[in-house]
Amino acid sequence: MASTEKARLLLQSHASAKQAHESAQTELGGAREKFKEVAPQAWTAVLTPMLLKKLDGLRSERDAIEAEQRDFDRNELLEELRTELVETGECPCCGQSAHLPEVEQDRSLRDRRAELRDIHARIELIEQVLDPAAVALLRERHSMLQDKAMNAHDCASDLADAEEEIEGLDDTNLLDLPQQLANIKVQLRNLHNDLEIAQYARDEDQDQANRLAAVIAEHGGEAGAAATRKQDLISGLQSLYSAAIDNYREELTRRVENEATAVFVSIRSDPEFVGLSINEDYGLSILHQDGALEPQRSAGYEHIVALSLVAALQRCAPVRGPIFMDMPFARLDPNHTLKTLEALPAIAEQVILIVHEGEISPEEAHQRLQSSLVCERRLTRRSARHTEILKLSTV
Repeated sequence: MASTEKARLLLQSHASAKQAHESAQTELGGAREKFKEVAPQAWTAVLTPMLLKKLDGLRSERDAIEAEQRDFDRNELLEELRTELVETGECPCCGQSAHLPEVEQDRSLRDRRAELRDIHARIELIEQVLDPAAVALLRERHSMLQDKAMNAHDCASDLADAEEEIEGLDDTNLLDLPQQLANIKVQLRNLHNDLEIAQYARDEDQDQANRLAAVIAEHGGEAGAAATRKQDLISGLQSLYSAAIDNYREELTRRVENEATAVFVSIRSDPEFVGLSINEDYGLSILHQDGALEPQRSAGYEHIVALSLVAALQRCAPVRGPIFMDMPFARLDPNHTLKTLEALPAIAEQVILIVHEGEISPEEAHQRLQSSLVCERRLTRRSARHTEILKLSTV
């Protein structure tokens, strides 16, 4: 496509969107690092409400026992004075003769100093665990990470829209299938990094929670035992949920890999290439018959791999729709063009192709597709603002 003012503006918009996306990714990376610094304290935010409630209960219990202990100490002192007065007949304070009347003593009072020491120790332990400043910082960093992630998502959407706008600019080659595959790899790599950070924070939380549960079980009495049981239940549900996600991801990865291999084998012309393998970045590599992965591949095979991935994702999607393909045969040799054309009916229930006659002749398309060709239109450019659409055939 010739360089026009519209193309120039579209490319400028794409460049701006790409720069904003890169800047957002940098900021998101910085936010991740800041969150990782405080992630080991994440468990305190989860247990803080329960610990505060426990602390209030212990303080109330401490106040009640201290009041009872004061009454007990006073009765003890009075009993000692009474005993001395009976023995000597004199007041131990002023030395004068005195008579201490009989006073009814509260016999239910008992010495609870040992209990007070235990409660003071438990209160001190919980106060050491609680760190409001750390919890506030954690929430601040988490909020910042969410904001940066949302901004990065919005920038990625803007970049995708900009790339869609420049589709068809032949001189840019920005939106062909191999480039789309490279963009998907970058996004998947970022998601993989996010997953590792989340798993690291989760493991740290679990370790801290286990240590705190042991402390609560030792000093928390029945309330601590109940909290420990709740913590065990939450940990079990978390493990079950994580295992379910891992199993689903592995199963979906296997299905996509198998479906992509089936499409690839039906198209490729070199029998030494026996399939496709999903790598750690969730990209597709060509598998040689000797078991090794092909380190390099031609532009044509890059195109075939991308088409195989699109077909596999379509087959494994819970909700399927039509596939639009613009100039799908531009980088393929004649043999691969025919094989790709024959494979199209098995890729999706509806495939819409936009092709030039230089890619494949109408006669060849009719012969290969036969009854799978439902409708055919010819687009003829009449002017810069008008393209004529002519209905050729409908099966």
